Formats: sequence, structure tokens, C-alpha cells
Amino acid sequence: TKIVFTLRHIVQDKSVLELGSGTGIGGITAAACGAKKVVITDLPCALPRCKENVMQNWKIIQSRRCGGGSDIKVEILDWAAKALPDLFSPNYYKSSSNRNKEKKKVEE
Repeated sequence: TKIVFTLRHIVQDKSVLELGSGTGIGGITAAACGAKKVVITDLPCALPRCKENVMQNWKIIQSRRCGGGSDIKVEILDWAAKALPDLFSPNYYKSSSNRNKEKKKVEE
């Protein structure tokens, strides 16, 4: 997190994927440092804490983002799965109404 903040110019206006995020602090920091799109991923057991942390830091994320807010999502990603989803594809989120509901909850 300290490295991301120190080198924030690297993530500004970029897409960031955080793998095995645990608390989501790396992705939250990237969003606050100006990343355009952030996807925070982990196993299902870790997602409630990630979502809670995103919601608790939402105002900070949005206020720090110059020229508008970051698009930040919290998603399940199991590396042992046979097929991994394309988490940055717009079609990935359109294909599932459940994902859209979760996306709205995180963005609120």
C-alpha cells in the first residue's frame, strides 16, 4: 500500500487487478490514487470484509480521484477454477444480474 501511494503515478488512469486481496487495502489505495478501474478479488470467505472496507472508504476513494470517481468492483476469483473469467470485460458484468446487484451494492 505504501509503495502504491508513493508511486501513485503508475496506477493513475489505469486498470488494476488485485489478486488474493484479503482486506482489499491494495485495491482501495490504488483507487484512491487515481486508478480508473479496480477489481479486487479473493475467495468467497474474504469478500464480505473487502466489500465492507470499500464501502467504509468510498468517500475517500471518490474525493481523491481527480476528474471523477474510480470504478471499483469486488469479485470472487478462485485460482483453482478450470476457467478464469475476464474480469475487465464489460460483457462479464452484463451477463449476470447477480453480479450487477453486487456491483451496485459496492458502488453505493
